Amino acid sequence: MDLPTVADLDAAQEEYERREPRDLFYRVALDLMSAAQRGEGQFTQAEALAVLLQTWNGGYYRFQKVPFDAAHFDAIEDLLVRHAGALAAARARSIASLRETDRLRVQALFTDFASVLGRVGAAKALHLTARRFFPLWDNRIANSAYHLYALDARDYWRLMVAVRNQVRAIGGEDALGRNAVRAIDQYNYCRYTLGWMAASNPAVLSTRLRSGTKSARMRQLFAQGHTVAEVAKALDVAYSFAYGVHQRWLRRVG
Repeated sequence: MDLPTVADLDAAQEEYERREPRDLFYRVALDLMSAAQRGEGQFTQAEALAVLLQTWNGGYYRFQKVPFDAAHFDAIEDLLVRHAGALAAARARSIASLRETDRLRVQALFTDFASVLGRVGAAKALHLTARRFFPLWDNRIANSAYHLYALDARDYWRLMVAVRNQVRAIGGEDALGRNAVRAIDQYNYCRYTLGWMAASNPAVLSTRLRSGTKSARMRQLFAQGHTVAEVAKALDVAYSFAYGVHQRWLRRVG
């Protein structure tokens, strides 16, 4: 996991806005969602979500052969109604406030949304309904940036913890001056999904490690947010060994 700086995030935003025309669909969906949440406009929250899902998540409907028909739309509306209270509470928060007591609620929300929208679509829907709290992901971001491969509810929780740590590392939204969750998604998309940029300030491993076994020191570094490759290089171990420790650590914390 990278620890991008404010400069990294600003550079990613500029690159993203310059090269990604599909941002239009996100901005339209966001405007529709914001109006619906205020009780204004002529479109519902489900209709706002439909704009994003049919443009940003079209592959799910095409390759999984899921029809975006009246029944599917009703299922989306049902999700939003059943979880209205939890989504409203999340909307009032930043991801920097995420705490362990949120774990079961987040995992239950993700599981329910994923049963209707798929794992990537669930993250997109949760994000649009509470965009400062729920992060987005795609397969490349989950795999390459955060070493998450199941993309299930436990992995989504791990993603949230990792993004929270990234947000806190830059000083939160006050330091960035905008939605930090969206900024990190733009950075991840530019770096990992499309390879448009590299980290300008890669994380530096801490040298103040507690005593103990090499595995224990590796787990400490993973908890600080460092990647498998960084830890393997720093402690001079095989990548496969570091990866195995990382997977066992993920199971322990998740």
